[in-house]
Amino acid sequence: MLGTFVGGDKPSGDMASFNNNEMNLMVATKAFGMGIDKPNIRYTINFNHPSSIESYVQEAGRGGRDKQNAISYILYEPTEYIHLSIDKINDIRSLIGHDEDPVWLERYANRYVLFNDFPQFCKSNGASEEQTQKIIDITHKNGYWENVDKGIDLWFHNNSFRGLLKEKAILYEMTDRLLNIKPTHVVKIQGELRDVTGNDDIA
Repeated sequence: MLGTFVGGDKPSGDMASFNNNEMNLMVATKAFGMGIDKPNIRYTINFNHPSSIESYVQEAGRGGRDKQNAISYILYEPTEYIHLSIDKINDIRSLIGHDEDPVWLERYANRYVLFNDFPQFCKSNGASEEQTQKIIDITHKNGYWENVDKGIDLWFHNNSFRGLLKEKAILYEMTDRLLNIKPTHVVKIQGELRDVTGNDDIA
């Protein structure tokens, strides 16, 4: 059975049925995760990208709470598109040369075209196979093709990974703190562990 949950819904509805194993699939907003501690969730699927790496870890953490394998998916749309801005159109016309000038592109200023539709888009405007390929090559070489999901992923990467030197500095700082702990603190922690575990071999 399929249940739904959005922020503001009463927990006595589909959420309760899901927690009681009366429903095996929930379509929900991220508000569903608040207070959920169901042990046997085998997979989570994010339809949209989370707002941060930390949010994704939290949302994915709803699965596998019984310490069994669970899989977390993020749906990714690989389709690329081009925004035919005036600047891009002028660049294409300039780079392709006067003899094959695709003047017809001006009729589509500020339009968006999917990559998969682009060859037919060119041909329907009278472009030859050769001219179509030249236009595609120019747009690729100049980085005119965009992908929304790829852009989000790169934003995550660039904001989480701050460069090799910064990562090394963080590691050095953490290592220095660990290696310079006062021995009295270590001895105290070891004693507490021995008391809690009943294991006298901890040293």
